[in-house]
Amino acid sequence: AIIGITFCALYLIGGRSWVHHFAFPLLFFLIAVPWPSRIEEPLITKLSHLNAALSTWTANWLGTPAIRKGVVIQTGAGMVGIDAACSGIRSFQAAAMVALFLGELFRYAFFRRIFFLLSGVALAFGCNVVRTTYLVRVCDLKGKSAVNMAHDPAGFTILGVTLAGLLVLAWL
Repeated sequence: AIIGITFCALYLIGGRSWVHHFAFPLLFFLIAVPWPSRIEEPLITKLSHLNAALSTWTANWLGTPAIRKGVVIQTGAGMVGIDAACSGIRSFQAAAMVALFLGELFRYAFFRRIFFLLSGVALAFGCNVVRTTYLVRVCDLKGKSAVNMAHDPAGFTILGVTLAGLLVLAWL
């Protein structure tokens, strides 16, 4: 409602050009606020299942025996679960925010912005699969307690790699 009122006020003050000029900054912060449950929950579920499937396949390919049971990956040393926080939704949101911001900053054309946004989301998801696979390998090689120690550093690392990848993509 506040955004709608703000758009109306901008239209009354400066007309269509003001609405167009201020549309991105007004709508940009909506990517960071919690999304409606009807959108976020199915997205988290799909990301979690796809992440678990790809991580299990990759871990097996790398020589770590792993079995997927829903969003839990079982190894010989224990289980690694992919809950909502580890689904990739935070990386997804961060990559979307950075891609949208850089698209606006560099004044990309519409289709280039869409490509940049999709590339950022794909990069974030790919990095999250690498993180999950790494944690599955850590669990198998060093035990469940080592997963808790490696979890946060791995998360920060993939966030940095995702953001650096977006900057490289913007530079290219």
